[in-house]
Amino acid sequence: MASSVRGMASSMVEAVVADFERSTGPWEIEWIVLPQICALSHACLEQTRYLLRGLEVDEEGMQRNLALTKGNVVSEAVMMGLGKTIGRQYAHDLVYDLCRRTQLEDKTLLELLRQSEEVKKAGLADDELASLCDPANYLGLSEIMVDRLLKSKA
Repeated sequence: MASSVRGMASSMVEAVVADFERSTGPWEIEWIVLPQICALSHACLEQTRYLLRGLEVDEEGMQRNLALTKGNVVSEAVMMGLGKTIGRQYAHDLVYDLCRRTQLEDKTLLELLRQSEEVKKAGLADDELASLCDPANYLGLSEIMVDRLLKSKA
């Protein structure tokens, strides 16, 4: 449905074109397209409400799923953290290799980071490495976005 709305947007842009004082012509497409856009947008919102109504957050299940990655889910954060001292490309290559090894050696990324001589040369303290490997610290702007949403509903 959302892709249909996106497709109809071009018709609405065409309706903006007017020769003189919005004479008849392209703008009449609004009569057809705008009600469809409204109906489809409403349907999208209703589907979203339906999905969210039954949403249950299983924090323990989420933690189990994150653990299955052996830390690879935070590899970008680790790379960016290491990149500040050893350079981004070198950090990328190093983290890529360590992520492969997590699967081969059945170790976590944090364990391999702590064992790596290259990482030790980067000068990051153990608590900094642990912080980089904590998915809870790698949420981007989600906290700000949620706060904004909650304030807008208040």
